Amino acid sequence: MNKPRIKPLRWEYHPAGAKAEPPTGHAYIIDTRMEGRVYTIKGLNPQREFASTDDAKAAAQADYEARILAALEPVTDGPDWEGFGRDLLESWPVGDVDGAELFDAALRNRLIREIPGGYDPEQHIDADGICPEPGDPWYEYAFRAQEDTR
Repeated sequence: MNKPRIKPLRWEYHPAGAKAEPPTGHAYIIDTRMEGRVYTIKGLNPQREFASTDDAKAAAQADYEARILAALEPVTDGPDWEGFGRDLLESWPVGDVDGAELFDAALRNRLIREIPGGYDPEQHIDADGICPEPGDPWYEYAFRAQEDTR
């Protein structure tokens, strides 16, 4: 799956120089009217000076990206297949895989998750014949198998 990336700022004409208005509710304005071609950006806090418009635009882009990333939380809901594979390779470089340790690795890497309230004979099927009691820990896959598209 491709990771999302932040769109670049779109710069437009402004009477002071150039302006970008991202959807975050503020604007970056590069003021090019100063003597000696020193560029400032209104919208950065604190306001700073840059030697070129490219430097100013790069700083505005970095500030914009930092604002977006600061508002995001990491997604940890889905299975961590890479972590599960790493667990297998590190724990069992040779020999058989122990079922209990495999189960723990699947739980740790979110391939399976515990059902709140545990086993409920009205909702769950004991397909393996382990004879759980109501309320015993019960788990489900944290992913869906992809449909066969052949």
